[in-house]
Amino acid sequence: MKKARVILILLAGLTAASAAPFGTNYPLLGEYSDLALDEARSVVYLANFTAGRIDVFSLASKGLLPPIRVGINPSAIALSPDGRNLLILNFGSESLFMVNLDSRAVQTVALPESTVPGTPNLPRAAAFGSDGAAIIITSSRVVKYDPATGQLTVPSGQCPITVLGGLPVPQPTSPAEIVNARLATSQDRNTIFAVGSLNLNLFFAFYFS
Repeated sequence: MKKARVILILLAGLTAASAAPFGTNYPLLGEYSDLALDEARSVVYLANFTAGRIDVFSLASKGLLPPIRVGINPSAIALSPDGRNLLILNFGSESLFMVNLDSRAVQTVALPESTVPGTPNLPRAAAFGSDGAAIIITSSRVVKYDPATGQLTVPSGQCPITVLGGLPVPQPTSPAEIVNARLATSQDRNTIFAVGSLNLNLFFAFYFS
């Protein structure tokens, strides 16, 4: 009986431990679509989609600092490898915004025309490579932006899109619009992985190296 009681006490202790909260919650207002950690400044940038701004959360004070007000619906952000620039993509804008985090100066860069007839070319995801340039997936193409030179180019030999899964209907001959995409980099930033979906619910994946 004594052994059984010990087991029950241990089980009760495990149940109490599993119910404990994980981490600390901080109430924030808005719908957030992306975030980026700036370790050098000890802050986290939060893309507040509904409020139309980039909230800046201080890891030191555990509170919000003055926000970065750029665009209307920030949907994706990326921090440059040197920590100097924050790239901001707005869901409904055919341009990208590069913010100098030291001066808060903003550079606006127009995106090239869409390859899908009759549709705007809207940014969907971005990530910086080891060379300091950003790879950006738009709703119809892949582009590269170098903040050092201010040049936006279309990489030669556009990366092929590999569709995952079977097709319920024949694939259209015209270009398909990209409605969602995400990018992630390897630790050395020499490889950038991409996943996303097209307008017919087809999923694609590819990488740059």
